[in-house]
Amino acid sequence: MASTRESVIASIRDAGLGGVLLPPEKPLYSMRIDTYWSLGARLRSWAIVQPRTTDEVSRTVKAIVAVPGAQFAIRSGGHMWWPGASNITEGVTIDLGRMRTTTYDPATRLAAVQPGAKWNDVYPVVEKQGRMVTGGRVGDVGVGGYLTGGGLSFHNCRTGLACDSVVRYEVVLGDGRIVEADKDNNPDLYHALKGGGNNFGVVTRFDLETFEAKTCWGGFAMYSDEAGPALLEAYGDYMHHASKDPSGAFMLFWTYDSARDEVSWMSVLMGLDGDAEAKMYQKTLEVPSNFAQMGSTSIYKIASSIKVPNGKYTAWRTLCFKYDEALVKKTHARSAQLTQAVRDLAPADAKFSLGYVIQPVLKNIGTQSRARALDTMGLGDVPHDSCMFLIMAEFDTPQLHAAAAPHIEVAFGDVEAAAAALDAGTRWLYLNYCDPSQNPLASYGAEAVERLKVVSRKYDPEGVFQKRVPGGFKIFRA
Repeated sequence: MASTRESVIASIRDAGLGGVLLPPEKPLYSMRIDTYWSLGARLRSWAIVQPRTTDEVSRTVKAIVAVPGAQFAIRSGGHMWWPGASNITEGVTIDLGRMRTTTYDPATRLAAVQPGAKWNDVYPVVEKQGRMVTGGRVGDVGVGGYLTGGGLSFHNCRTGLACDSVVRYEVVLGDGRIVEADKDNNPDLYHALKGGGNNFGVVTRFDLETFEAKTCWGGFAMYSDEAGPALLEAYGDYMHHASKDPSGAFMLFWTYDSARDEVSWMSVLMGLDGDAEAKMYQKTLEVPSNFAQMGSTSIYKIASSIKVPNGKYTAWRTLCFKYDEALVKKTHARSAQLTQAVRDLAPADAKFSLGYVIQPVLKNIGTQSRARALDTMGLGDVPHDSCMFLIMAEFDTPQLHAAAAPHIEVAFGDVEAAAAALDAGTRWLYLNYCDPSQNPLASYGAEAVERLKVVSRKYDPEGVFQKRVPGGFKIFRA
């Protein structure tokens, strides 16, 4: 009797998909595994299927589901860091990396983007037409997971989350049917896909709103650790101005690198109107830097220049809280304690970095979602301007990754407790930054979770994306 592995591979071949099937013995199989961003995510599945068209995605899903108990994963860019999020060991990976085309329709002013594209593929196409989309700030991030997880962007202050700019989805459902979802056709599915993750189907096309591509002003600057207090003050000044003038973006990083045994800082600024004199980032520009690259630019140039280190064992974790100057300073102090704790447990020759980020999540982002009658993620319920705190830890060994994980969890618990003590907690979590132990879907609120469950039962009555796709954040576990 054939094993499940043998049966599902035979089923895929019988569906006429042998030409896009990569078993482990093919060199291209290992090459694709090696393109996962995090070492921990480089699981070796039974086989990889690389469909080229929506029809091939449909046939792949049907072929896998036809085999009782067969499971699969869905990959677009492969940037989600944790094992199993977009890969699998006991199953087949549907790799959408050959579906990466972007087309622009001047009549509708919509950009049709396939899920395997990265933002560095998308931006040049629309910029050539004098248009822009709300997309990723790091050009190497894949479109599919980014948009189904919400989408933080330089343009959030004006357009809401990136998923709010999707006007139509093409989706392959669990039974292989191909449907479109927009405000008039399958509107409940349309809403659910805006932050609902991989719970409903395989999205094979996103139709995105576009807007005029303006010359921006911004870039990044690097600083020594001594500049930290001034940069935190500058961040507070930015928050004060940004709540009244949503025309820019600001991310502030501080990073400990074991190779240099020091902490450094980086600011990333983006003024959407090209104004070098905007008050919101003047305090930041006054802080002496070691290196700065600021000036007239474009979203594509900035996204291409921002690189997030890869090829490490990665740990991310995130939370949000109401902006409070004292709380931001406590968060920074707690991050220093966490850094020291990891330094103490790391072997002398270990290579690792601990990166910390704060960035604004302004109230007007949720307000815009709510105004469009979307707001699947419940961000419109947040009554204040918030900060998102993120750790991006990179380790050279899985052992150090595992040893550091409890310390990271405790540190985040301490920050959450400090926020609660100041009545500054914000329940919302950004799915694409979460650790697998977190529950971002539940953070959308009980009503939102129940709506998503109803949509899942309607469009996936057999529970294919709950039972056959174990990776990702599952709505029935929220």
